[in-house]
Amino acid sequence: MKLHHKIVLVTGGNSGIGRAIALRAAAEGAHVAITGRASAKGAKVLGELQAAGALAAFFAADLGDETQAAKLVRAVAALFGHIDVVVNNAGAGARRAGRTIGKAHARQWRLARPDRHRSHRGIRGGGSKRILIRPHGHA
Repeated sequence: MKLHHKIVLVTGGNSGIGRAIALRAAAEGAHVAITGRASAKGAKVLGELQAAGALAAFFAADLGDETQAAKLVRAVAALFGHIDVVVNNAGAGARRAGRTIGKAHARQWRLARPDRHRSHRGIRGGGSKRILIRPHGHA
């Protein structure tokens, strides 16, 4: 198991691709923290992770807010002790703009996904790389 006992944080892990990544990480033996804005969806995926035998936690957060992103990293590190892998999947959908990726031009796409860019800065800028992610971890 490649991820045996690794701590994996999956942003946007309460649905879609993030959910699939979280479940796969759990199947490979990882301890998984997921985050998303929808608590009901998060609770459901958390149940799936725990039913699969994973040590897992859900954190409700809107990662478009850099303060919440930094708090998320601190909370995950407080619970698990550190973070080995960050999968920055939050805000991957284009639904907020009401357009598909193929029809949105660059400016509209950036406006549709502001959290995608800010959340990455918040997670890295929140002290995660310097303090909380192990040197052999990935961000």
